Amino acid sequence: MLVSTFVGISWGVLALWAQLFDAIGITLFSQLLDNTLFVYLCNGLIAGIALVVIRNQPRLIATLSAITRGLLRVLLVPVALAIVLFATALPWVGLEQIWATGRAASLMMLLSVVLLALFATAFLEAPHESGYPRPLRALVWVAVILLPLNVVLASWALGLRIGQHGLSVDRLWAAVLLALIAAYALSYALVILWSRAKASARLQRINVVMGLIVVGTLILVNTPLADLRALSAHDQAQRLTQSRVTPERFDYPYMRDELGAYGIAELKRLQDSDFAKGHPLAARRIAAVLQPSSGRDTALAVDTNDPDAVTAVFDIMPGDAAVPTELIAAVPQTMPWCLNAPGRCALVRVQCQAMTFWWIVTNPASSHPSGRTYGEIDGQWRQIGRVSSRGCSEQSVSDKNADVAPKALPGPFVAFEDSRCVYVVTPNEAYLRDLSDRR
Repeated sequence: MLVSTFVGISWGVLALWAQLFDAIGITLFSQLLDNTLFVYLCNGLIAGIALVVIRNQPRLIATLSAITRGLLRVLLVPVALAIVLFATALPWVGLEQIWATGRAASLMMLLSVVLLALFATAFLEAPHESGYPRPLRALVWVAVILLPLNVVLASWALGLRIGQHGLSVDRLWAAVLLALIAAYALSYALVILWSRAKASARLQRINVVMGLIVVGTLILVNTPLADLRALSAHDQAQRLTQSRVTPERFDYPYMRDELGAYGIAELKRLQDSDFAKGHPLAARRIAAVLQPSSGRDTALAVDTNDPDAVTAVFDIMPGDAAVPTELIAAVPQTMPWCLNAPGRCALVRVQCQAMTFWWIVTNPASSHPSGRTYGEIDGQWRQIGRVSSRGCSEQSVSDKNADVAPKALPGPFVAFEDSRCVYVVTPNEAYLRDLSDRR
């Protein structure tokens, strides 16, 4: 922090220097400050000078270290209290409240990491010199002992998400981090329960071993031996072939864009498999995703004059709904980005007050889907407004319920809900004027 501050002040002085000479027509120093090589060399030189000066001030370093430890000890108490209160409240509130957030695993992992970091840096080395009274020291020990419970709950939450959506690179990284946190939490808890009097010295030795394990794990997952993209690509392809996800809801662009060569290889294998022969929709979407890109996000190789080909790019809700041909014909002109990737948009049929609407919703599986609303007026389908979500659950609906169209909510507004989201339709000015003229 001190080095960064010194570097920032130094560059401010150099900038003033350059501007001063600019005022009299000498631009040499301004040109130097714009030179990338000079900036790199100067940054290194300034930072080196700062480090030399700071290292020659041992009392300053000791003072800053003491201040930092004191602040961290203050933060350790509320974090430990949060973990203890959280564990105490679980029997009363149950686990359903946790899973409903959709962020349970990440929140509990973050809290565990914060506690472990604060415990190791501000408490572990000399617990009796922390300045805590005995009740607060006991609180910290209890919080660390309860960490395995946090890990179990986070593992359960992550397992639910993997069961719903399969393995992705993000979830695999979360699993790796969770395994490392579990190793720390379990070893800490066992050592403390075995002998709290000798826990400090033993846990410091454990930190050295765990540090080596962490480094080895991070190196391994960044090599072809345990590439997370390969694991994710294989699992996602299996979910499709084993009917754990329907061809309509499978994320083909994710395989291509996020999983790189592994995802493309799995898509090509699927394309040549018996599964693609028995599922024409999957075969069309795989072929579209594997089309060579022209270097920009252009439309897929879809014949926009073929309504069936355009319709196949969309998720249809409900699944048996017949999409109006005129509406499909309008998509390439009004929402061409929907043709960039299969499943990016959904066509949703909804009914309200004896009138049928169609929505074209972008990113329907996201937490904030939105799109356009179309209605049939004088025999023609035209845009009459927009639709947006007003709160979506992070929990994904099952494929069995995914084809259920939103239902109208009672009340003095145009709102709908399905098993995941609440939607509001906002009419546009042209539609409202048309309604006024018809009165």
